[in-house]
Amino acid sequence: MEESLLKNYTEILENELVPAMGCTEPIAIAYAAASARKSLSEEVKHIDLCCSGNIVKNVKAVTVPNSGGQKGMQAAAILGALGGDPEKKLEVLSTVTDADREKCRSLVNTGFCKVSFEEGSSEAVHSYRGKRRKTQSSLGYC
Repeated sequence: MEESLLKNYTEILENELVPAMGCTEPIAIAYAAASARKSLSEEVKHIDLCCSGNIVKNVKAVTVPNSGGQKGMQAAAILGALGGDPEKKLEVLSTVTDADREKCRSLVNTGFCKVSFEEGSSEAVHSYRGKRRKTQSSLGYC
């Protein structure tokens, strides 16, 4: 391969590649949750998560990065809301603590995070709504 062509490929990769922790589908959910929590600037009381079929099938049984072995959409959303740092983008869960993981385990099967399916949608995380006492934050991601 010509050196100039190799240099062009390398520059493209350096500009386009973004570091991510593990499987990107649970990370997309965690990123949405962390971003919504940041906009609420208060503890999240409930999560409504609506995802496309692609997200549902790709997250359902995969281990969420930095979760201590937890799986699924609820775990990804709850961990993002509890300890995720949206400034870290696709490494959003790198800041999760043992306390966040433990609290997530206690919340995952309580109805704290409600997940629904958006039929016919090609968007990744169709919408995310985190609620606090009197206000809510809604985000949509494609």
